[in-house]
Amino acid sequence: MRPLRMATRPIIISGSVAVCSLAFLTWLVGAIGRAREEARSAQCVGNLKQLGLALLNYESAHGCLPPAYVVDPHGKPLYSWRVVLMAYLEREEGWNDRQLTEKFRFDESWDGPANRKLHGMRPPNFFCPSHTESAEKGFTSFLAVVGPRTLFPGGGKTRRLADVRDDSKSTLMLVESVNTSIHWMEPATWTGTR
Repeated sequence: MRPLRMATRPIIISGSVAVCSLAFLTWLVGAIGRAREEARSAQCVGNLKQLGLALLNYESAHGCLPPAYVVDPHGKPLYSWRVVLMAYLEREEGWNDRQLTEKFRFDESWDGPANRKLHGMRPPNFFCPSHTESAEKGFTSFLAVVGPRTLFPGGGKTRRLADVRDDSKSTLMLVESVNTSIHWMEPATWTGTR
């Protein structure tokens, strides 16, 4: 009997080491996943700040914020504020939005024949890295809040930040949304009812 006990001790020790190793690896994989998500979340916040800064630069240049969407002479929405904002965004390394703005037909709707060819181009500022599936399809993560008492009244109309009567620190300009199914060029917005 005694030799049998001696043989089980190494097995128990080996099993304990294996369980501890597995627990450590499980913890490590979870920690790495959380760190990656925190980095993606920080980049998402950075993108939102870049959009806010671009909106302020646009207002500085034009005296008002861009419209939530640009309309044709008949009032038909053509394309989103995101297209208008392209020239005011800080350039990210490896991305050339100038090529996009030079090719975009501003007299045509976002899904018109010439502009449809540009749908594959995805400026990184309009996407949250946490929403990879949406970004791969060109769906934006950020929407303008549109309505009569917002910074984006809709209908091609514009407002100035000076028009804000509430505290500017508590006024929503843009919101982050998951799975919007709204292409970044599309003139669709958030009215609070989605």
